[in-house]
Amino acid sequence: MPKKGESKYKVKVGDIHKYWKVLEINVMTIEGKNKDRKAYSNALCLCTKCNKNTQTMSYSRLYNPNECFKCTECDGQKKRTTEEYINELKIKNPLAKLKDGEIYINSITSLVHICSMCGEEYNCLPDSVTGNHKQSTCAHCSNIIRSKKLIKRTTEEYIKELVIRNPFVKLKEGQIYKSCNTKSLHICSRCKKDWNISPITVLRGVVMCKKCASKMFESVHATLIKQVYKHIYGDDCIWEDPVTIGDNTYEIDIVNHERKEAIEVDGEQHNKINNFHVRSAKKNNTTPEYEFEQQQIRDDKVDNYFLEIGYNLIRIQVDNNKTPIQALQEIFPQYDYIPNWIDFSGKITRHKWDVAKAQEMMNNNINRSEIARQLNIHQSSLNQAVAYGNLVIPEGYKSLNVLYWDVNEVQTLLDQGKEVKEISKILNIKKTSIWSALYSKKLHRVI
Repeated sequence: MPKKGESKYKVKVGDIHKYWKVLEINVMTIEGKNKDRKAYSNALCLCTKCNKNTQTMSYSRLYNPNECFKCTECDGQKKRTTEEYINELKIKNPLAKLKDGEIYINSITSLVHICSMCGEEYNCLPDSVTGNHKQSTCAHCSNIIRSKKLIKRTTEEYIKELVIRNPFVKLKEGQIYKSCNTKSLHICSRCKKDWNISPITVLRGVVMCKKCASKMFESVHATLIKQVYKHIYGDDCIWEDPVTIGDNTYEIDIVNHERKEAIEVDGEQHNKINNFHVRSAKKNNTTPEYEFEQQQIRDDKVDNYFLEIGYNLIRIQVDNNKTPIQALQEIFPQYDYIPNWIDFSGKITRHKWDVAKAQEMMNNNINRSEIARQLNIHQSSLNQAVAYGNLVIPEGYKSLNVLYWDVNEVQTLLDQGKEVKEISKILNIKKTSIWSALYSKKLHRVI
């Protein structure tokens, strides 16, 4: 084992390694991506085939037979000179010119070229300038040349292609197709309103605007209250009415200017720190506490705005423990049911699972998280089923933190030499529950 600072390769002057003879050792070279590292494990070598070309090679390369090649002249790979590269450039790419003073090193070392179209300087690899897929000029001029070669769609051709690739979205009348990335007005497939979007995005299959897409994740409470309010007050009810306060614009869930009334359906993020603030903190590089404070500041601004203009702002607090009917009754006490004309078709649904079994476990006071684990579903699916009325929370429901299981049955399996992980799968019990029982000495393992 070599000492620190010593090379593990024993290279001496006069040694011959395949095609190279060592002339000098411990030659310093500058290495590293930023050329900021010095290396002394190198040797100046002479090619034994031609006895004239020398090259500085690392010790590891000398000892590696797969990397210890002949010199470029003996191997038939003679390096181009700067003059040869300039002459090749004139033939293969007359639009590019090598800047005066630049020296050709190899095909993968960038050199400064001059664009003959605009006269600007740009860095480029020699291979990129003279290769099959060559960059003729600078990036800006290359885009101009490329755009002239492209066949541009007409508005009629774009409309025909839209019918084939995305028949749900239509280009608004009077709009002209300019390019695939230039935004133009389309008609949203859900709200039928104007939607400013680039054609390439529509052709990829996006069928609705951001506002309609966000409603797919809207709480059932908000969807129910909005539709009932709209059913009663008709056109006086405005959904997502934009309100400008200072430099910011806020969308209010429901606004009725005739009654001078506004309604906001607030989720848990308005009252306490939850996953919403954690995700926002990661996105904005802040903390959940800061995001929660900003949420409260926004709410205070909205409250003060409606107070100043004389509107009655009603805030309905919703969470997993409040059903949509309970939230609806805060405004319309006469509704103790969900009307059958309510449209929940826009809500995102999960995979099918046994609702009857979930109801049975809930009647036995089993915790929702445990029910979700037993049915292999997300807990939000249970909360959504309760919101829709598919699951009914029994009176006096007090969820148990654990599912009861037979200690004697587990002890029998432990006596048989079964592992905790295996027992967990057999009896469908959490591994942590078994380990807790072992630590509390309610169970014991056979050694």
